[in-house]
Amino acid sequence: MEWRTENNTSISDSGFSTAHERLILSCFAPGASVLTAEPMQQKQSCPLRVTVRDAEMGDTRQVVLRLSGNAGGVEREAAILPVLLAIGLPVPRLLATPVQDEQGTWASVLEFLPGVTVQAFADASTMNVSTANRLLVEGITRLFALTETPFGSVTGQLPRRTLHDEWRTLSEAETGWSNTGEIGEILARLEASCQKAASETPLVFSSGDYQPGNFLTDGKTVIGYLDFEKAGFEDPLWTLARYPVYDLEPFQSHGFTDGLLTQVEFTQQAFALRVALFGLRTLQTKTDPATGRNAALAERLWRLIHRSSVEARGDVYYVAQNKSFSRTNTDSFPG
Repeated sequence: MEWRTENNTSISDSGFSTAHERLILSCFAPGASVLTAEPMQQKQSCPLRVTVRDAEMGDTRQVVLRLSGNAGGVEREAAILPVLLAIGLPVPRLLATPVQDEQGTWASVLEFLPGVTVQAFADASTMNVSTANRLLVEGITRLFALTETPFGSVTGQLPRRTLHDEWRTLSEAETGWSNTGEIGEILARLEASCQKAASETPLVFSSGDYQPGNFLTDGKTVIGYLDFEKAGFEDPLWTLARYPVYDLEPFQSHGFTDGLLTQVEFTQQAFALRVALFGLRTLQTKTDPATGRNAALAERLWRLIHRSSVEARGDVYYVAQNKSFSRTNTDSFPG
């Protein structure tokens, strides 16, 4: 059987299979059927928003099919979501626990949450951008505030990585850039700063992906949190570095990271260290000098890495070493 999108185009490339259909229908009474399956975000084949005809209720319902984009990601998300839901975070309910499909890919079924992504909200009007910035700060710092939450048996499934751990991973990586001496030189210059940051900076709870498509809003507040495949404890600024690295707009040009740094009391110099390191990771994983893959991205990343590594040199420190993220005020975020 070939499933179709709402526009009646094939979704065979998305990996939707008979095993996925069975998993989805296991969440419904007998007689239900899959109508459509649609990628939830442009340029990403998963997760899928699946529309099901519910024979028992006499109407249609939407659910989300999660497919593994990261090793162990679907399983980790399935473990943490019930805990987060129990403590009051608005996350999707787990409807079907992870199973492996015919290709060995893990998949789960989640509740489809209402709301508009903060990305879509910001893109709808320039008048929304200031509010969207505030919403992102609200969403991210609320995750930080969960750092001291007792996660019970799930704790063992949540990795803990300092900034120096990230540095070590990059230093040991074998990529197309491995023979490029300049990367090694930059990493060598940053090591002491990464060690210092790791020793002085408390780790915080993180979803692992703060891209604005992972926060849902009603235009006033954050009403939903998505994507916990990479959930764990990490350096507070590590995942935030994706904003300048991926040049996420309209947030970058409207002061989002500057406002957030002020809110959580970190210096621009401290952030530059994370940006340089995250930029190196993206360079290694998304580009290849031998094939010219994503050459334009590589060129932009090199400029950012050089600029950030220069800014990061010196006394990189955590401004509020004893700061508690359990009470973070977002009311004063600048417009």
